[in-house]
Amino acid sequence: MSFINLDKVIGKLRNPNNSIFERKEAAKLLSQSGSDAAVDALIDFLPDPTLRLDVVIALGRLAKPKALKYLLTTLFDSVDEVKLEIIRAIRKIGDSK
Repeated sequence: MSFINLDKVIGKLRNPNNSIFERKEAAKLLSQSGSDAAVDALIDFLPDPTLRLDVVIALGRLAKPKALKYLLTTLFDSVDEVKLEIIRAIRKIGDSK
């Protein structure tokens, strides 16, 4: 169970006026929530190259199967560091089943 205000943290991630640091921290907090809503919010930011690595790490920590197809799609459009984290995230999702 998480004690974060999910709506507030998702809002922090989505707000383009927040610093990149604040948005990355929001992704990290969402990874601790265990929430499907967090997965949905994070998936929206996979296309953003400035947040992609943090989002992939967060999705890996959440290890929710619904993220799998989005991670696979992103795998082919990412730099090596992100590809490695996507593979780790996919492995965590497989281990959680």
